Formats: sequence, C-alpha cells, structure tokens
Amino acid sequence: MGTNSIVSTGDKVVLSRINKSGEEKEYISKVVSYVDDANMKIEMPMENSMYIPLKIGREFFANFQTRTSMYKCRIKVVDRIKENSKYYIIIKFLSDFEKVQRREFYRLECVSDIDICIGSRDSNNAPIWQKAVMIDLSGGGMRFNSKALISKDKRIKVRFPIVLNETKEFLICIVKIVLVKQMTDLKYEYRVIFDELENDVREKIIKHIFEEERRRRRRKNRS
Repeated sequence: MGTNSIVSTGDKVVLSRINKSGEEKEYISKVVSYVDDANMKIEMPMENSMYIPLKIGREFFANFQTRTSMYKCRIKVVDRIKENSKYYIIIKFLSDFEKVQRREFYRLECVSDIDICIGSRDSNNAPIWQKAVMIDLSGGGMRFNSKALISKDKRIKVRFPIVLNETKEFLICIVKIVLVKQMTDLKYEYRVIFDELENDVREKIIKHIFEEERRRRRRKNRS
C-alpha cells in the first residue's frame, strides 16, 4: 500500500472502536516497525501502567500522527508478541491511508438549537423536524442532544445555524449516527459525521468555526 514513505518509527497511533454499549474507546500506541507492506508492528497499548492485550481479529480505526500530517485507515489486530520483556501487536492494513485535514477535526464547543429530521412525515407528506441541541461542531461532524431515540448507523437530516461575515444562515446536511449515548431516560447524546458533504459546504462550516473562535477571543479580551 506504499505506507513506508508515510508513517515512520515513533509516530503516534490512536486506535479507536465503538464497544457494545455504544461508547467510543481509544487506545494510544506508537509505530515500531514495518513487517511488510501490509503489516506493521506497534507497541501494545497501556493504561494505568498495565498492558491492554487487544483481541486478535478485532478491527479498529487507526489515526497515525506524523510530524507534519495525520492519516487514517482501518486495521485488524493479527498477532500479539513479546520481545525483551516488552509487548507488541501486529496490525494488518484493511484500507489505504487517507490524509486527514487537521482543521476538519477541530471541535468548536457550543450550545445551539438545531432541528433534526429522522424520516417522519406529516399528513401532507412534509418532513417533520424535531428540536435538538448541538454541543460541538467540526468540519467532520457534530455532537447533539435529543429526546428522540435514533439507531446507530442511521442517516438523518440536520438543520443548524452558522454565522459568516456577521450574517446568519442555516445549513441542511445529511449525517450518519456513529455513537449513541443515553444520558437520562428522556435524553440521548449523539455523535454524527457528515455524509457526502460538498466541499463548499464543509468550507463554510470550517470558516464559521474559526470566525466564531475569533469572536470569542475578542469578547474575552474586552472583558
């Protein structure tokens, strides 16, 4: 896959997966060496000074953080080994490396009223929109709270405000539910990613995020 020229020994690796309870779990590791073009040896992740023996055959999303860029791909744990009292895992690449734009994953914390449409329609066949609250936004997706119970992997529509050049506008985007977390009996937290988002719309979202950051800094400096 030509990964040898992309990721180097010592680069940070973040392995992530969503467990059965719907929570996302991350494991931090480092690149040790390449086994061949399709396999890599990385350090066994640790937590509280204890090794975490990731299960052989389990698949993860991997984010590789190099000195200049970030890359992501899907991997599978194919072996666990011990060398000189240290533990390592062998991972197999399941997809090509994809460069990650860092600014897409900068998350703006916020509290903003939004609308969601999960597919229901009224008697006039018009889509039914429900209220929700967005709690963060990035160029890759958002998190929001809602009373509606929505299944993981479902695609829905979200309508949310952005402000560009001091002008407010609303965007309607299709998103995919990737994480569902029950907060209370009547409230759920969702993490979603934008699905097939046009580049110009993504650029609008990213521009809004950085303009909002600048507005917040100005307000803070005046206080």
